[in-house]
Amino acid sequence: MATIKFTTSLINNKSVPWQFNPDDLKGIPETPGVYIVGVKIPVEGEDEEKFCPLYVGIRKNLQSRIKQHKKQTGGYLNSRKDLFDIVNESIQNVYSDIEIFNQFKNNKNLYDPYNLSSFDAVKINHNSLIWYPDAHFFDNYLNVQKLSEYPVKDDRLINVGHIRSIKFSGDLDSIHKKNSTCGADELKIKILAVKDKIETNFYFIYATLDNIINEVLTDVNSDLYQDAGDYKKNRIYNIPGNKKQGVKGQKGPGMRICEKIEATAKEALKNNGIHTYGDAKGKTNINICFYDIPELVKIKK
Repeated sequence: MATIKFTTSLINNKSVPWQFNPDDLKGIPETPGVYIVGVKIPVEGEDEEKFCPLYVGIRKNLQSRIKQHKKQTGGYLNSRKDLFDIVNESIQNVYSDIEIFNQFKNNKNLYDPYNLSSFDAVKINHNSLIWYPDAHFFDNYLNVQKLSEYPVKDDRLINVGHIRSIKFSGDLDSIHKKNSTCGADELKIKILAVKDKIETNFYFIYATLDNIINEVLTDVNSDLYQDAGDYKKNRIYNIPGNKKQGVKGQKGPGMRICEKIEATAKEALKNNGIHTYGDAKGKTNINICFYDIPELVKIKK
């Protein structure tokens, strides 16, 4: 069976505390692949800081996408994605809450992405979810009624990101002004601390599509073998569409392979007690190896 190994361009030093150097982003290949981003932080029971994954994704340009995840504005992980309190809660508790929330979001009978009143149906054990892109999240979290002022268009939330919530006179300041005892100011402090932690303790690993292809082609029984051969021959990641002509883009062999490795990597992490944001479907019969990443956190089950 083919085995995909993840690597990193970061120097594996054991200094405490870990401090991310933005220059390290330059070492990431500007090629397609699968990436895992998160933070390197102290973990209970460990002598040194460990890499704690938070998100698994794919991109045609690994360097560009990983850079975007670190940014506090206009990015992804640290700008628009769900935020869990990795500062005040143990990573074990955070992963437990992410697992519960992922199950909730995947239950179509319970979850309405534009109405978090449905959030009452799930009880996050440690209350570590502190930001979520929903018009009523703060009302629910702070146990107040209709104090949030997120913009809504056609009954759907406009995804404004973290900054709209925490900026001066933003959502949380507005809620605090209306109800100074509900905890809005404390929540704002938590969100700011988590965003700072993601930026200063950012960490990543990745697998380039070329390395994935080379490994897949060693196993004729792999369900990715045909796509791997096609990509190696034609180098087609995806097929762009044309909006003016009403032509939708299509997935090429490169993108299909990355999506399946993404789903399989998420499942491999999940099997080790590491739960990452969101869901990815369509795992493959490829083996994912993290043995070459000694800094990866180990969660006791």
